[in-house]
Amino acid sequence: MHKPYDTTLKQMLNVFGADWLAWLARRYGYPASEGTQLNPEIDTIQLAADQVIRFPGDLGILHLEVQSSWDGELAERMLEYNVFLHRRENVAVHSVAILLRREANVPGLTGTLTRRRHDGQRILEFDYDIIRVWELSADELLNSHLGIAPLGLLTDDAEPRLPELVHQFAKRVETELPTVAIQSQLLASSSILLGLRYNTLQINSLFTGVQPMRESSMVQAWLAEGEAKGQAKGIQISLIALLEQKFGSIPPDVEARIQASNDATKLQAAIRQVLSIQSPNELVL
Repeated sequence: MHKPYDTTLKQMLNVFGADWLAWLARRYGYPASEGTQLNPEIDTIQLAADQVIRFPGDLGILHLEVQSSWDGELAERMLEYNVFLHRRENVAVHSVAILLRREANVPGLTGTLTRRRHDGQRILEFDYDIIRVWELSADELLNSHLGIAPLGLLTDDAEPRLPELVHQFAKRVETELPTVAIQSQLLASSSILLGLRYNTLQINSLFTGVQPMRESSMVQAWLAEGEAKGQAKGIQISLIALLEQKFGSIPPDVEARIQASNDATKLQAAIRQVLSIQSPNELVL
């Protein structure tokens, strides 16, 4: 996952781990009350899984990875985690990938990884489960355990009635969580996750009037960052258009430097340079 989404999901998994476990246990038939969180660090190869739950007896381990962006090596990483957790704990490992949006749904991601010899003979077949959040029922998630309810806001099912569902979710948070601090943490995390699918102005509008949100420094900082990045993106587009208008085309490395800059002040200064420079390569960022 990419920041701020990876950090946000890890915080939610830590704070509301029991809710996530209850949801997955019901889905896969595990006894939720008996699961114990294990250390997700795999020391020997410096890997860290998103969540690892150990169940008693031969029920084994539930291994969870949450993915928000494209990763062409997801299946291979799922196999690595599975094998090393099995070696470490000496029990069967059930691996589950939760994809938060379509951009994470890499081509050919089927839940099975097969490796073959040069002659076509299969030498390995590894199965894991995939949960595509956008395909799930918004109402089922939003009416489930509060810690996984934000996933309901990321579904296709939620989009046509998003303001109503955000209001419903916020009311649950304010009613069911004991302190303003933890209320604002979950609401802030939820608003950040909505950035996977909606823009900053939409998210601001959805949470207008939600009291705990106004007290969350985390979400205010994130929204400010989002606005700054949006402003920079607009200037990038204008700068590239001006250079193409003046010079006909611009070198790929110059365009890459422009797109890599998120400093609106520097980009504005670069626009002023266009009048005086004789070549796109003279542009200073």
